[in-house]
Amino acid sequence: MARFFFNVRDDVLMTDPEGSVLDGPEAALAEAHEIARELLVEGLRRSRDRRHWSVEVEDEARELIGTVFLARAAGLDLNTVP
Repeated sequence: MARFFFNVRDDVLMTDPEGSVLDGPEAALAEAHEIARELLVEGLRRSRDRRHWSVEVEDEARELIGTVFLARAAGLDLNTVP
């Protein structure tokens, strides 16, 4: 088990100060996909376009291990999103 941080980026970076303890990098990336989908749905409910936002996953050393774009988490192609 290790701690992972889920930072959200729109025009600015919103850092996750606490993180979550998960089984490993694969679990952290799966969690990032879930967070991305939740943020996108919340944005749609508020009539806010968040398709270009992303969730950056960092390990305990604050090293970037992956980035999940909200549009991709929803199955959208960023190249065709206005």
